[in-house]
Amino acid sequence: MKWREDKFGPGVAADGDKVTHAAGAGQGCALLDVNCSGAGYNAASVLLECSAISSCFIGVVGSNFVHSKLDEPFDTCALAAAVRHDGEVFRKGQNLGPIIKLSELQSGGFVSLELDMQDQELTITVLNKDKGLISSVSVDNVPVEVCVAVSFGKATTAEPQSVRVVGSSSEKVPKKFVKKTGGADLWDDGNAQKLGHEQGSKGGHTAADVAAMMG
Repeated sequence: MKWREDKFGPGVAADGDKVTHAAGAGQGCALLDVNCSGAGYNAASVLLECSAISSCFIGVVGSNFVHSKLDEPFDTCALAAAVRHDGEVFRKGQNLGPIIKLSELQSGGFVSLELDMQDQELTITVLNKDKGLISSVSVDNVPVEVCVAVSFGKATTAEPQSVRVVGSSSEKVPKKFVKKTGGADLWDDGNAQKLGHEQGSKGGHTAADVAAMMG
């Protein structure tokens, strides 16, 4: 996946795997170029490096967001599900805290996004500078068709903000058929959260594995 160069918000410039936001610019958004949905690419993973951030949201937006001015913060956007730089998580304009909350995002750190569009679920994982797992949450009921996006606010430093795509994958996996008998334990394999996907595989990977593969 790469940043779209045909649609971006004020102060934003996209170049391949990197997107930047000019210091002093107002709210501006950028979108990746792959849409995911239950009918299309229904499983996707993206690893982003927060190269330099001070005021931003990282997450997904509904496909209709592309028709907006791309100048919205994601905490009030009805088409977004995202984490803010301070770790607060939002879905469709609602703050999901204090139950769902992540660690603060750091410049030089990483954010992993995993989409399961059969369940309309987004898993957001915060990783440190060494790609070690810090915190992770799952957000359900995301829009039915989404793409990964960032929304930059006015920087609190004199330097431009930037986010880079380290690695990504997207695929269409077979429809899930879940068959349970005898009151299965909530922690059994069928209920375990999967973080990464490989082509043709039904298994998953830990956050550290995903970071290692994409780094």
